Amino acid sequence: MARILVVDDDSLIRDLLAQVLETQGYEVVQAANGLDALVIYESEQVDLVITDMVMPNKNGIELIRDLIDRDPATMIFAMSGGGHLASSDYLRLAEILGAKRTFAKPIEIRPLLNALTEVFT
Repeated sequence: MARILVVDDDSLIRDLLAQVLETQGYEVVQAANGLDALVIYESEQVDLVITDMVMPNKNGIELIRDLIDRDPATMIFAMSGGGHLASSDYLRLAEILGAKRTFAKPIEIRPLLNALTEVFT
């Protein structure tokens, strides 16, 4: 099954997503920010990155840009609950930068799982 990197500075969200994804058979690794995510991405095989947009120590915008610069085929899903901008603005920017799917927080699990099924089948 696919290996997914979940990136969010909120440990409750990371843990919840990891539990849900693992019950569906995915292997999950976690990072608390974009800097940690890049280290994991460079050192481990990851099939998909699910990242929050607003985080300290390299936000989602910077992370998506860095991942796409390294490999334009990187599969990225972005999620946002907003911040200085509305969540929809962050998510539009994520799509422009190369995210394949976007999700507003609080994230709905069924659409996320449906998108994963589409990507991995």
